[in-house]
Formats: sequence, C-alpha cells, structure tokens
Amino acid sequence: MKRIFIYIIILFAFYSCKNADIEKYGLKMDILARMGDMVMSVDSTCLEVLSNIESGDGSAKNPYILNVEVNNTSNDIWKGILYFKISVEDTTSRFFMPGFLYGRNRGDANISGHPYPRLKAGGVNLPYSDYWLVRSDRVTHPVSLMFVNDKVVGISATPYFVKRDNSIIEATLLSDDKVYQYNGFGCQLNNNSSSVIFSVGYENSPILYVSSSVQQKEELSDINFLKLASNEKLKFKINLYVYEANSAENINDIFKNIYFKYHQSPRIAATYKETVKDISDAIYMDAWVDSVKNYGTQVYNVNGSNFYNMLASIGWTGGVEIATPLLMAGIRLNDDAKRTQAIECINNIVQNSINEKSGLPYDAYNNGTWTTDGWWAGQLQNRGHSSYLSGHCAYYILKAYDYEKKFGI
Repeated sequence: MKRIFIYIIILFAFYSCKNADIEKYGLKMDILARMGDMVMSVDSTCLEVLSNIESGDGSAKNPYILNVEVNNTSNDIWKGILYFKISVEDTTSRFFMPGFLYGRNRGDANISGHPYPRLKAGGVNLPYSDYWLVRSDRVTHPVSLMFVNDKVVGISATPYFVKRDNSIIEATLLSDDKVYQYNGFGCQLNNNSSSVIFSVGYENSPILYVSSSVQQKEELSDINFLKLASNEKLKFKINLYVYEANSAENINDIFKNIYFKYHQSPRIAATYKETVKDISDAIYMDAWVDSVKNYGTQVYNVNGSNFYNMLASIGWTGGVEIATPLLMAGIRLNDDAKRTQAIECINNIVQNSINEKSGLPYDAYNNGTWTTDGWWAGQLQNRGHSSYLSGHCAYYILKAYDYEKKFGI
C-alpha cells in the first residue's frame, strides 16, 4: 500500500527584499519535516529554522543564494528529514530530475512495460505516484527543476554533508572528505500545484529503484536521518532558480553551471595508451562471440567461464558501436588482431544483415535469424528502433572507413 506522503509545515520566512522577486512569479516555499516513521508537530522549541537570501537574481548563472540555519533548541537529539519545497499553483509543469525523471516519464500516458517512475496527480498506484523522492546520488546533478508557464523553477544544494572538526558542513571537492549524511531531491504534482524539493537527509519514496526490474520499499533507518544534538546548529546554502524561459531547453544552462561547480577531474591512474589497451584487451578477449561474429554486451563469468547474452545487435548496444572503436584502438596500438576481429564483425553485418524487402538492415541477430526483434522488442508499446539502429550502424561503418582512410589503410 502506498505510504501517505504527509509532512508538517514549519513556518518559513524570507528576511530579504529578494522575497518579492520570488513571489512575483507566484512561488511559495515551505519547509517540511519527517521524524522517523511518525508525523509529529515541530515547533520553535524543537527546531528553529532561520533563512535569508543574501544575493542573486534567480538566473542560471546567478541564482538566489539562500542562507539556512537549523538549530536544535531542545534538550534531546533531533533525528529526521527536512524538506525545502518550492511550489507554484500550476499543474502543467514538466519536471527534470536528471538521470531519474524527465517531463513526467510519461505519467500522463497509459503505458505498459517496465515500471519506471511516472509522475501523475491524484490517488494513483505504482508505478504512478504524485511525488518522487530520491537520494542525491540517484540524480546526475544535485538539482530538481521544472519548466512551467514559460518559467524555469528549481532548487539545488549540497548533495551531502561531511563532518569536520565536529561540525556538519557542506560537501567540498576535497578527496579525503567522507560522506556523513546524504541529502535528497524530489518533485510533487497534485491537483492544483507543482513542486520541486530538496531534502536534508533523504528517502527513496514511494519506492526504491534498485534496477529496471527490481524495486522495493525502503525501510527508513538512521542512515536516512539528519541528526542534531541539543543546541547543535547546521548551516548551509540553497540555490533557488526562477527565470523566464522560451522552452524547457533553457534548463541546460543550470546543468552546465552545476556541473562545473561540482566536477572533480579524474585522478591519473594510467596513461591514455594504457587505458585504451586495457579496455580493448577486455573487449577483444572476453566480449567476442565467434559463433555470431559479434560482441556480447552482457558478459557474465560463471564458474570461471564467460556466459553471454547471445542476442546480437547491429548497433546501439553492440555490433559496429563496439567494432569501430576497437578497430580504431587496434590501429593506434598497432595491434592487427584487434583490427581484424573488428572488421570481421563489420563485414558480417554489411554482407548479411540487409532485408531484401526494405533495403535496410535488420536490427539484430538471434538464434540463427536476422530480425527486427532486438532485446528491447518486448519492452516497447510500439515497434521501433529500426530507423535509429540503421542510422547508428551506417554512421559507425562510415566512421570505420574514414578512420582507416585517415591512416592510409
């Protein structure tokens, strides 16, 4: 049974004239609280939440910077989750929790197949829900956005806290900082408003997505909850976005700025040449399936032997998408065995995959037959992917030809 998403609204006040800038867009901001599995009153004698907007104009490059201070004024440890929720009285919103939810993941359509998260207002059953909450590392960028009524509205903040010198502080890019408390992001759609959410502490709700085929209800525990000792304070900043936009594509400026804010350059573990050799070795030795002249993109090691998903694609998830980069690696590494293997895959597709009725290639090869029923066939409401795979295949074949020509082969 779907757990009711109920929270107690704590009084929230802006101590800045910037409040008027936000209110002119018809926005409302609340702070919500959950304490364990129980919902209880939270007042100023327990948690004191102060905030003020110190700067910004709400744009992608210069968001409103909201200073937040949370103080446990009680004599006991406070343990729970705080939700900072921006709402607008409009239900036409398209939401963007990158890597998790785009638009509404077709919550506005009746779709069968995998139970991916779908946002829909009203009393609905999973995989539909009127809200979604996830831990911060479930989204690719620490932000939740919506495009509504020709505006971009969003909220972003630190994906997790660290503890340093006995103080809880926002995450930095220092490599020796360990996660002390994960935060979260979310969205909500009811019958009269749309909301984006940042949470201190987190929950995966109404369901935790372990994989595309495995979902489970998350039982809340101490790892979900922010914990503040008596009289302990937590200070952090929240970025608030609200600006006019011609289309949902205007959210990309936010993604770019957040990326560069949090991006940490990868450590140097190997040279480029060593890296290419290691990856191409693994593909050459462990992914090649000689019986189908293709590459297994799902390779399992069972009792010391490799086991493959034998359904081979011409592109997208196999075929020339693997063969062409391997050919390029073989040429650069002067490894003719890799180049030869890659050409064998490409030639097999070129010579045998064409459907004489259409003049276009089949998408996949399965049980000795060329077919348009790839591994995705049973997961689509309408038959599809043929045009995508045909274009993908043609591109990589031409790229392989062009690369060989570039090196005079």
